[in-house]
Amino acid sequence: MSKQTNAAYLAGFMDGEGTFSIVKTHQVRQHVDGSKFKGIRYHMHVKITNTDKKVLDWIVKHFGGQLSERKRVEGEKRKWELTISGNHSMENFILSILPYLKVKRAQAMVALDFVRLHGQEVPEKREKLRHQMLVLNNSGKSKDFNSKSVETITQDVSDDTMIESVLIGDNESTPVGTLAV
Repeated sequence: MSKQTNAAYLAGFMDGEGTFSIVKTHQVRQHVDGSKFKGIRYHMHVKITNTDKKVLDWIVKHFGGQLSERKRVEGEKRKWELTISGNHSMENFILSILPYLKVKRAQAMVALDFVRLHGQEVPEKREKLRHQMLVLNNSGKSKDFNSKSVETITQDVSDDTMIESVLIGDNESTPVGTLAV
């Protein structure tokens, strides 16, 4: 199969079984002198969960990632979770499937904007992207933004449109369509 065919298959799988999420954590660190540092960190998560380990092994082989078994609840089937980690790996993963996503395209665009912030101290932008992801994932109302909805702007593209940067492997170019932040 071609790279495009593999990416299209993975996009369908991601649309059905995958998640893009941005998690906010509060940290408290204690310095040697006893003083405490309080801070906030944001983490991007790209995961696929499934009961068929073979298909996740195929994804790892062709696209990378780490596979782990999820804790089982009594009576449940065995579940596996594939995690893509590292900003460069997440960016490559997203760019490879973006032209083919149908259901989670907007989430992928927010995720791409987030991973491209790597190393930048822009907590306001990270929080806005986290809030956009919460709204897109229907994750409930966010206290931080008084439950206001987020308007997204995307270009109207046909199903046959492919992002040129994906096809030629240019990870630095900006894909078609952006989300307002």
